Amino acid sequence: MLKLISSLTIRSKLIIVLVLCMVMLSFSVAYRLFSFYIEDMAESTSKNVYSIVQRSNELIEAELNRIEDASHILLSNQRCYDVFSTINQMSTSEIMMAERVVEEELGKQFSLIDKVYQTILYSPGWIFGQNSTQIILGTEQVRKSGFLGISSESGGAAKWIGGYDFGKRFDSKFLMTKENYDYRYPITMIRSMNFQYSKNGIRYTLPEDVEPPVLMVFMTEKALRQMYDHNGIETFIMDEDGIVISSNSNRFSIASMYPPEVRNFSGSSGYVNINFLGEDTLLCYDTITSTGWTMVMMVPMRALMEDMRNEIIDLLKKMIIVILITSVIIAVLLSNTITKPIAVLVRSARRIAKGEFTADTPVPKGGDFKTLAETFNYMETEIMNLIEKNYIISLREKDTQIMALSLQINPHFLYNTLNTINMLAIQDGNEKISDLIVSLSEMLHYTFKNTEEKILLSDELRWIQNYSRIMSARFTGKFTMQIDIPDELLIYKVPKFFLQPLVENSIIHGFAELTEGGVIHISLEKKEDTLNFIISDNGKGMTQEDIENSVFRASQDKGIGISNVHRRLTLIYGERYHVHVESTLGKGTSFYLTIPCEL
Repeated sequence: MLKLISSLTIRSKLIIVLVLCMVMLSFSVAYRLFSFYIEDMAESTSKNVYSIVQRSNELIEAELNRIEDASHILLSNQRCYDVFSTINQMSTSEIMMAERVVEEELGKQFSLIDKVYQTILYSPGWIFGQNSTQIILGTEQVRKSGFLGISSESGGAAKWIGGYDFGKRFDSKFLMTKENYDYRYPITMIRSMNFQYSKNGIRYTLPEDVEPPVLMVFMTEKALRQMYDHNGIETFIMDEDGIVISSNSNRFSIASMYPPEVRNFSGSSGYVNINFLGEDTLLCYDTITSTGWTMVMMVPMRALMEDMRNEIIDLLKKMIIVILITSVIIAVLLSNTITKPIAVLVRSARRIAKGEFTADTPVPKGGDFKTLAETFNYMETEIMNLIEKNYIISLREKDTQIMALSLQINPHFLYNTLNTINMLAIQDGNEKISDLIVSLSEMLHYTFKNTEEKILLSDELRWIQNYSRIMSARFTGKFTMQIDIPDELLIYKVPKFFLQPLVENSIIHGFAELTEGGVIHISLEKKEDTLNFIISDNGKGMTQEDIENSVFRASQDKGIGISNVHRRLTLIYGERYHVHVESTLGKGTSFYLTIPCEL
């Protein structure tokens, strides 16, 4: 076998190698694509089904909230209050007349809610709302049902109950003999109705000797199911105790306990793959916060993936055939054009390895190797050029380093000179000049040493204080500066020199007509993730036209002080920076700057 392979020509060997590589690559790509599509489709399908569960729950919760809102509005109904506040003193005929009033008010609130099957109001001696309806209950049946205790424990809040057999719950012998009727497994809202209302500033509530009636709003399980059973997916809803209250599947019967496989997902939301009854199943679940009910959709992964899996397999088969045919054709074509020019390129490579960049590699007549040989020669020429350029650049770098060292001498010379002048001033007893020189020295040191765009607010304030000290010496007694900034805000970073143009604007322009009494006030407040600066003065102020002109000049890159600040902050922060100017003629000007907090 080895002898046979060694006897083959280079062309034959190339064909075999290329074909084998293409075959291996095609199978590898096919496997990876298949795995990728399966995983991607499984994830995409899971998200789609989960979104269906969420939308269905949102629809159900909106309907339940609608019913609860209607019951809340009914609580403040004056007509119902009038009935139940005096019901203990009513005769039977009066109660029958009052029933029309109650039924009318119940109709106003609930008749337009199509999901409501029936609404009744229980009071110890009478049940209102049972005329011309399917559900007929007696007061004793309601008392035995346990609903009154549930409403009392809820403290006036709405309580939703489901997953119970109506006939058994209300001890109806007739209904217990029937297997199917519309309201066998109703969804019921129970609420204690302590009617009250306000009039002329007086609040009226039911007397203490009157037991608050209990509102019961019934919705059929079918009405609830219609809000989620529109996609054929096996679905059920369970309450906080794990009782199934609604289902579209015979496997999950109503009033039964939920399957143990979903025990850990009650009260939460998400999706997961589980093994349910020996089958890989997608489980999507979502909980309604207000009721604690959890909707669960279960989809066999086999059913989801079967159709798409077949399509992918057909596509991969076709792809493999195309790759195999293409690989053979490419292998044959490449073998005819590779072998001859290779030797020429090898010789040229050896020559370059010796440092001979003569760029004289022979160029074939045509084909890809012509381009390769020409590029080879071009590369040699470029390498020679780069060697020369790098030599020149290295010389320039040395010159640059020398210049940089020279430039560093200037600040040091200036610091030393200022220190000498400061010592002379101290010797002459001129402390004022000494203070000014120290301020100037600190300003220059800050300017030359710190080259970053943003610096600590504490450093910026120290610089502006030195600047104010120097300007105060220039304009003796003309102004003072007050800084009101909490210490905990000094750690934030701000643009370098952004306060100085505004302070200078106040001194030069705002106090132009003053000889004394000028005050510049700088304050800062942090709101959420922004720093809000206020730079104000009590100078001559500006008219509205002057303010508009100053803002226009800033937006048009005109002027020096205000426009300089505006342009820099706009470039640094973009839309996160805001500026606002307020001024009153003869009273002063305030600049409001807002920038983001940065540490």
